[in-house]
Amino acid sequence: MTSDPGRVRLRLAVRTMLTMGLVCLALLLLHRWFPMAAPAYAVAMLTALQGAVAIKDATAGKRAVSRVFAALCGFAVIAAISLVEHSILHISAVLLGVIFWAVFIRQFGARWQGIGAFTFMCGVIAAFLKAPDTDLMDIAISLALSGFIAHFVRNFVLPERPVQDFERAIRASLLSADRLQVGVARSLQAGMAIDLRETTQLARRAQEAAFLCESYLPAMPEAVDVKLADLLAMRLFDLRLAIERVLDDALKVDHKTSGPELAVLEKQLTELRDIEVKVRADVASIGTSSSALSPKRPPSVPAAAPSPRGSLLANPFFRQAVQVTLASAIAMTVGLVLSPERWFWAVMTAFLIFSNTQSRGAVAVRGLNRALGTAVGICVGIGLATLVHGNLYWTIPLVTISIFAAFYLMMLSYAMMTFLITIALSLIYGILGEFTPGLLVLRLEETLVGAFAGIIVSLAVLPQSTRGQARQAFDRFLSAFEKLLGDIIAEEGDAKRHSRLIASVTALDTARASFVDAASPMQSFISFGATHRWAYQNLKYASTLAYAAHLLERRFSHASPNEKEQQAIAGIRARLSHPAENNLETPALENPVQNNLSASVVNDLAANDLAANDSADDTAAYAITLIHQTLDRHDNAP
Repeated sequence: MTSDPGRVRLRLAVRTMLTMGLVCLALLLLHRWFPMAAPAYAVAMLTALQGAVAIKDATAGKRAVSRVFAALCGFAVIAAISLVEHSILHISAVLLGVIFWAVFIRQFGARWQGIGAFTFMCGVIAAFLKAPDTDLMDIAISLALSGFIAHFVRNFVLPERPVQDFERAIRASLLSADRLQVGVARSLQAGMAIDLRETTQLARRAQEAAFLCESYLPAMPEAVDVKLADLLAMRLFDLRLAIERVLDDALKVDHKTSGPELAVLEKQLTELRDIEVKVRADVASIGTSSSALSPKRPPSVPAAAPSPRGSLLANPFFRQAVQVTLASAIAMTVGLVLSPERWFWAVMTAFLIFSNTQSRGAVAVRGLNRALGTAVGICVGIGLATLVHGNLYWTIPLVTISIFAAFYLMMLSYAMMTFLITIALSLIYGILGEFTPGLLVLRLEETLVGAFAGIIVSLAVLPQSTRGQARQAFDRFLSAFEKLLGDIIAEEGDAKRHSRLIASVTALDTARASFVDAASPMQSFISFGATHRWAYQNLKYASTLAYAAHLLERRFSHASPNEKEQQAIAGIRARLSHPAENNLETPALENPVQNNLSASVVNDLAANDLAANDSADDTAAYAITLIHQTLDRHDNAP
């Protein structure tokens, strides 16, 4: 439960394997009455895998539309490549055009990102198979078959169940939190040293499960209304904050510690238990809340950086399209020199390491992970393929396990996914009678060519700095935060105020998610020192400010702030609007006593207890004080 809260990874892995299995079974049954050309079978199986993973629209109807567009675009590319008379020059030109288009259309949202990836894979399959135009009818049937089965499995066999998944993730988070506080308390009572490794692991698992719970809230409006969703989100933040405080204090003490340190830790454990009780009580109200009487909030989803107006070079999607196309061209050229038949491995690597990346650091991380996974997978794959020696009854279960594990671990480790897929390919080559150690070494060489082509191009051609991208995303988050504060103190009717604040807080959540994505490479294994610390600190600041923003939105969604509260919020906006000139990394903010915020207001707010309070007045005071404390820590950070 704690390793995969919500069964997210399990569902993805089972869905992928079941889709591929049903497609293979359907092809086998159909073959008895309607045998198709060999390329059609390959297209059906590979697009089944792609259709199970790439199409990520929010609703079944939208997913159906995306699958239709993906099948049409994929068929168009396969047809175009089949009509160029197998000229490698013409095939390369078509494929590079598809690559540019597939990357450039990512700016239009998740639908077109999935369609672009699907179309690219169809282009790679077509370039490898070189199917004649007489096979196009069979290929069209295979595309329709794989799309229908993928849609059926996704929406009817293994559909999303946000409420059940949310409740399971809550149980996982509370279970880890319980084990954390019980283990620490037991060590304190026995006068023993705290197991820091286990404590850290339990704290991280509890926080990850709480993060997952927050992501489910916008997806289940039928069961949770806006007010309850806000309350649950705040409770989850309180839980994560309490867990982090326990972890921080536990790391500072040992079994010989006594006095104030132990008293502080015991107080944090008590607060953690109290917050767990509140979370359980609020979760129990799901299903009994009167959701029909409350308006629904649109889901907040991670969004890519907006495309600025002006020249094409100012558009990040155009820049990345140029990068990916150039990297693919280099990989294609060198890959053809290595092998006229297997060059597509290099092109696939060059394309895939740019997926879900915003900067050169993210590309480097994915490229190195893919190269590492392939290298280790080849060593293991050679051994397994040699031992199995093409035995059907051993190969099929091992391939099934490898692919299942690859997609189960995909969200955790790109290197591990690549490692397992390489093992599966080794076994498949063995059953096809094509396995040789030299073939796997060639795959490693092609993968290295594609990875280094992508990394070099990302560094040298229209580079996008990881830190720069993260800083811009953080600035957009602060702008969204400032806009929400402005909407709170704006003079308008209750109905208009409520809808305006919902839109603003949703935009804030989206901006925070975008910052998390942009900063993720700065927390990878290739990041250390000041860069890693900057990302860690600012992610914490963004999370805390977003939490305070939800508190304020909840407090003032139907009522305007009083004069003192308006002064306080205006002072925060002024701090955000006047960054210090000597801090180039993040906006440094001025003293809260300035900017039309009187010292008496700050003192009145600071006098409130910083524990979360359900009283309306105390909630506003707590949120404003929390914002000032966060901004003060932000200013004083090294």
